[in-house]
Amino acid sequence: MTLRDGRLISKREALEVLAQLDAPAEVVRDIYRRRYEAVQPISGRWRFQRAHLARAFVQAAIPRVLA
Repeated sequence: MTLRDGRLISKREALEVLAQLDAPAEVVRDIYRRRYEAVQPISGRWRFQRAHLARAFVQAAIPRVLA
């Protein structure tokens, strides 16, 4: 992974790393679908929920990753 060995990874690999770091599965799936599949516009409700889930994950993951 990038922080361990200084190697850049692809966006697809980054999604796998997010899953390994216990990122919210629905957020990882949404990122994958929006990047690699044709998707419909998302609702404001899901956009808000996705932001909340992502923010909570990042706040909890930063200390773990940097430890």
